[in-house]
Parts: sequence; C-alpha cells; structure tokens
Amino acid sequence: MNVRDIETAAKITVSTTTELVAFFWRMKHWWLTPLVVVIILMTALVIFMESSALVPFIYTLF
Repeated sequence: MNVRDIETAAKITVSTTTELVAFFWRMKHWWLTPLVVVIILMTALVIFMESSALVPFIYTLF
C-alpha cells in the first residue's frame, strides 16, 4: 500500500462515520447507537485477541 491508498481509506472511513451519524440524527434512530458501539468494540477485541498474549485470560471471560 502506498500513502495515497491510506489517505483514500481514511477519507472513506470519515465519510462513512459522518454518514452514519447524519443518518442517526436525521432519522432519530438513537437506539441503534449502543448496538453500533458494541459491535465496533467487539470487533476491536477480536482483532486484538488474534495476536495477544492475553488470549487465555480473555477467553475465560466468555
């Protein structure tokens, strides 16, 4: 990947986030916010667990 690809990906992410917030604001779907936040946090946890030494400790929580 070159710098231009990374910049484009960052712009797409900001655009997607902005569109999601605008959708929540316009359509008054604020009840979806906790769901989206939990999904993002669980995704980050799974990505973190792939290469972490903490896997045995986190595994016992589930």
